[in-house]
Amino acid sequence: MTTRKALAQSLTCVVMMILGAVIATAAPIARPGARDTGPVSSLAGVKRVRLMVQPVPPAIAKAGFTVEALLEQWSKKLKDAGFEMAKPSDDTPIIELFISTAADKDVPDAIAVGVKLTVMQTAHIERLEADLMLPTYTHIPVGIVPNNKVKEQTQEALDFVMEMFIRSVRLADGDLS
Repeated sequence: MTTRKALAQSLTCVVMMILGAVIATAAPIARPGARDTGPVSSLAGVKRVRLMVQPVPPAIAKAGFTVEALLEQWSKKLKDAGFEMAKPSDDTPIIELFISTAADKDVPDAIAVGVKLTVMQTAHIERLEADLMLPTYTHIPVGIVPNNKVKEQTQEALDFVMEMFIRSVRLADGDLS
């Protein structure tokens, strides 16, 4: 075998190994129109939303939170993040905020606080041959909060779920990695 031929075969082997390594480590290429079916993927393309805030529990109201103030605060955050606030319509996703609390008489200096953000969207259910408004994304941080920190820690949880929602929409749209 000539040196030239041996060099060509060696080079071909190196190129094939590199090509094989690139193919083995590359991200899969999805077919056009193929989508992940996960909750985050359900947020792709969400630009307009409606906001609904459920009545706040007494311990949260005592800390200064009201439905009206939460609607105002969250509307501003959503607008600042580039979302359009929609009037009620059947085809616009709904962001629902629900805050819950629980107390234990054996732990009088603290309460459990849960902040739930749920996105409800119209989805088609084949077997029912119907379009239904269904929850497609939910985020629920829950924590034990000292009574003297209810306002601060509830606000932190509210900020956290909003940040996670915005980040999830951007991720679904391919704007984040």
